[in-house]
Amino acid sequence: MTTSPSVQQDLLDQANKALGPAYSEISGGFIAEYVIERLSGRPPSRYCFVELLEPLGLADQVIIDAEQAMAMRERIRAPVIGLPVEPLPMLSELLPSYIRETRLAFGAFATMCGIAHLYAAVGQVLEGTPKPGLPSPALLSDLMDDDRPFRDDPILQRPAKWAAGMMTDVGKQDVSQAAGPGSFGHTGGLANGVAFYDPSRKAAVALLLNGVGAERDDFVLPRQQLADTVISAIPSC
Repeated sequence: MTTSPSVQQDLLDQANKALGPAYSEISGGFIAEYVIERLSGRPPSRYCFVELLEPLGLADQVIIDAEQAMAMRERIRAPVIGLPVEPLPMLSELLPSYIRETRLAFGAFATMCGIAHLYAAVGQVLEGTPKPGLPSPALLSDLMDDDRPFRDDPILQRPAKWAAGMMTDVGKQDVSQAAGPGSFGHTGGLANGVAFYDPSRKAAVALLLNGVGAERDDFVLPRQQLADTVISAIPSC
């Protein structure tokens, strides 16, 4: 998103296409946008807003549209890295040029409450309750029923496992060792966010660590410890 739109395509064309299956922040998002637009005939961000976020009550909690993001920019806060030694606010998050690049392929601005509600809705679908905008319980269960082993991911540079676009076996992916079997989730980027759903507790957790270090090793352990503390306080069903 920090690359000028005029050279974004050239940058994508230079990407190494010989990696094989790997985690993707941008290319996967572009593919999702393309599929949504081809199947629905509508702009992908608008489609997701109308068909998913609005019916789930998340219209002002998860922002994937540039115009809406600009209108709500006073709610956007810059994450901070480097505490306690050298705090560094990531002020690029507040730049109008950055906010105007908001789109489905690049992620979203969101509250942790909104992300937790989204994961809770996914969990309810897996338990058999249909939710607007989400796959049917049967389809989602089929997507999540993936018994492929962990594999080294060349982008993440660690073993990883995915199903339905989410990390599975979260205890082995630096998310939460206290989460019950079948838990799934995802970690964030510079803001060091994490969210997951634990079916053994029927609970969704979303956390954001602000102010931790800039390197992965600085925040993996405190993020996992906090997630473990929160989920351990919730009794199993």
